[in-house]
Amino acid sequence: MPLTTLTRPRVALLIETSAGYGRDLLHGVHDWTRNGQPWSIRFTEHPLRTALPSWLKYWEGDGIIARVDSDAIARALRRTGLPVVDVSAERARSEFPRVSIDNRAVARVAADHLLGKQLRHFAYCGDGQTLWSRERGVAFARAIKTCGFACAEFSTPPRGKTGWDSQVNALAQWLRQQPKPLGLLACFDGRAQLV
Repeated sequence: MPLTTLTRPRVALLIETSAGYGRDLLHGVHDWTRNGQPWSIRFTEHPLRTALPSWLKYWEGDGIIARVDSDAIARALRRTGLPVVDVSAERARSEFPRVSIDNRAVARVAADHLLGKQLRHFAYCGDGQTLWSRERGVAFARAIKTCGFACAEFSTPPRGKTGWDSQVNALAQWLRQQPKPLGLLACFDGRAQLV
């Protein structure tokens, strides 16, 4: 059914909400529909790295906003034949138009802030399993090194390789070894809480 000016665009949201990023995406869509053209939204919770919901195969919509976090999800979304906007930073490239966080800019802002505090020791606490965290860590270290300082890095081991307690103990030991005062960027809020 072609979209006309008399009908609301039907948009499916395939976004998980267990973390702040996903909830912020939903707030952004909500703000858009309140202040712009209203949409008819189809939303069900969609955990990361899971198959597309079965209803999508028969859904007669106009487009999809999705966290395209794997090649399998990308292939499944292409098969729908619908326009897709990718809101994930998990893959290096996306075949869909993408709206995402600029990890280099995040790292530069954090580095500028910490450098402005006249600190001399810096570190990044990341998650080696995610592309966006690795990009953020590289950009942060580069910004720190450009100003003549070293940047230590801690990255969590691959998921399932060690237990939670051993990861916390490894992080605590690493933090004890760092010179103080320490300007530290954590890759996301959950990691900052752990630090």
